[in-house]
Amino acid sequence: MTERKKILVLIAAAGVAAVLVNFFRANGLSWLADPETPASQENMLGTSMELDELLRCLNRGSAVLVDARNAEEFACGRLAGAVNLPAGRKIEHLGRIFEMLPPDEVIIIYGEENYPKDSWDLAGFLIENGFKPENLSVFEPGWEKLKLHQDIPLAKGQP
Repeated sequence: MTERKKILVLIAAAGVAAVLVNFFRANGLSWLADPETPASQENMLGTSMELDELLRCLNRGSAVLVDARNAEEFACGRLAGAVNLPAGRKIEHLGRIFEMLPPDEVIIIYGEENYPKDSWDLAGFLIENGFKPENLSVFEPGWEKLKLHQDIPLAKGQP
């Protein structure tokens, strides 16, 4: 057998061995990534939330709502009961975060529809400061979708 054939056989055998090991591992690696859910976001920074799930949480009163928009936008309109924690000024609020947000409750973050990255950045910041990823959800369609829904209580002005 030539050297080239030996190398090809070794590479093929290593590939087969890798596939078999991954198949039989308890937590094998996924073969396909979901392009809609970047690993840098959902798995490490909480989960994305759909409107129907958000409505269920609102009806049960089982979540803390966090508005990631700036204070001026928050004053112009928000979900009733929401806490304002502007993503762009999150470090300034670090001393008050645990007063504003109970770390063991479900927290739903929403922001601007065109800037969902701000909500994800805020989720990551909260995790870095002791909040559990499994308690955090981001509503990506944001305020623009929420303000149009008839069944959602809204508020305006300074809280």
